[in-house]
Amino acid sequence: MLKTLLIEIGFIQETLCLVLQKDLKITPHPLCTPSVWVSPVDEITEGSSVTLTCSSDANRAAKYTWYRKNQTLSSEGAQLVFSSIQSSDSAEYQCAAENQLGRRESKPVFIHVQYAPRLPSVSVSPSAEIVEGSSVTLTCSSDANPAANYTWYKENEDSPLASGQIFTITDVRAEHSGNYYCEAKNTRGRHNSTFTLTVMSASISNISRITLGLLMILLLLLLILWRRKKDIMEAEPAEAMELNSDPAYGNISAVTAAQREDRGAGRCCMKSSAHEDENSSEEFNCNKERICLLPSLFNSGTGSE
Repeated sequence: MLKTLLIEIGFIQETLCLVLQKDLKITPHPLCTPSVWVSPVDEITEGSSVTLTCSSDANRAAKYTWYRKNQTLSSEGAQLVFSSIQSSDSAEYQCAAENQLGRRESKPVFIHVQYAPRLPSVSVSPSAEIVEGSSVTLTCSSDANPAANYTWYKENEDSPLASGQIFTITDVRAEHSGNYYCEAKNTRGRHNSTFTLTVMSASISNISRITLGLLMILLLLLLILWRRKKDIMEAEPAEAMELNSDPAYGNISAVTAAQREDRGAGRCCMKSSAHEDENSSEEFNCNKERICLLPSLFNSGTGSE
């Protein structure tokens, strides 16, 4: 109800504006709703020059504002000019005229920019390896205005294989392997994209699966071995700490250190005999003092138990 009332009020205002301006020629008169004129009026092609003109019958100078999808543009004149219009400029435009007597907005005008197909993209389903006897579906896609028509070709073959965006091979054979291309075409131009289709025999496919399975088993075994080695290495420090806490192990460690010290000095302990000279006897006696520590070390360890 409210919408209908607003439309009727708008119609009355426009009628009054035209009567005052044209029929009665009364000035100043209310600001009439502006109109947007597009030049050229025919199809708009990407790269061409396009001019939008905001027309208002205001008898007092008006200020114009341009909008694209309800967003204000920088241009403030009565004309909005595209010197080389692009596909991204396709949108809804409108203008507003404003002076001391009021402000009115035009009805929106949609600009359709036509352009040739972009480079097509081809998708293959299934995306995994294609085996003989299976089915494969090829899909070609391209951005174009007007919408593109698609044709499928195989390299070195003149006649097309199929037309349409989707091309399906229901029973794939080895001879289907090769280079294909999809052509996208409309009234503004054409573009094609090449891709390679590889068909694998069933026997090779089985060998590949077996090889993959063996590799997975090998990796699993290596992981198990690595885990065991890691556990052993983590357990060794704990065992060493237990041995160090044992008194008997401490005594043995001390003896071992003394023996290493003797070997490091290059001395040997030998029995003294009646034929030995005094220097040899002194060396033996000197080293004997260290070796005689052994009973005392073990005795002290025994006594502590």
